Amino acid sequence: MADSRRDPPDQTAELLNQLTEALTALGTYLEISDHVFRLERRHGLTALGEAIENSLGQSKRANEIARRLRGLLHDKSADDDN
Repeated sequence: MADSRRDPPDQTAELLNQLTEALTALGTYLEISDHVFRLERRHGLTALGEAIENSLGQSKRANEIARRLRGLLHDKSADDDN
C-alpha cells in the first residue's frame, strides 16, 4: 500500500502500479472463468467458482485503488490552486 508520507508523484506511481496489477489479475481470472465454463461445464464448477471469487476480489481491489488515486489527484489539484 502507498505510504502517506511519500511525495504525491511517488504515491501516484505506486497506486497506478497496484491498479495495473489488480486489473491484470482480474482479466486473468475472467479468462480462466471463461475457459473453465466452455470446457468443463459440469466438473469445473469449483474451479469456476474460485476464479469468479478471485475476480470479484480483484475488482474490489482495483476500485479501492482507483478511489485512493482519485483522492490523491484531487488533493494535488487543491494544493495547486492555493
